[in-house]
Amino acid sequence: MPMSAEDNTAKNKETVRKFFAEVINNKRSDFVEEMFATNFVLHAPLVYEEQIEGRRDDVLRIVEKIGTAIPDIYVDVDEYLVAEDDFVVAHWMCTGRHGGRSKQATVRGRSNGLRLLASNWKLTA
Repeated sequence: MPMSAEDNTAKNKETVRKFFAEVINNKRSDFVEEMFATNFVLHAPLVYEEQIEGRRDDVLRIVEKIGTAIPDIYVDVDEYLVAEDDFVVAHWMCTGRHGGRSKQATVRGRSNGLRLLASNWKLTA
């Protein structure tokens, strides 16, 4: 039986939450293979200036860069995600002590918070 639109939207929201909880917060890179298609369009403005044709290795590389720059990173996804069809928008707060260089920040050893108003995800089965 095909999944209803409502069930699919709920599943997509859970996928976005799981990415932040497992891949970013719990450093579970093994979830990347489960969660991402082989090829996809990747929007990562903190790493790439334009969208690219992405691969799972690109996601792993981004996660590694983030983990190097902010080793104790923690992302708190707000309770409410906005989703319609296969698009999900997340509002989240990232905290952690900056321990290295990144494209956007070079302050070392200071605790930083970054609030992202929207993180857009397009999910397909």
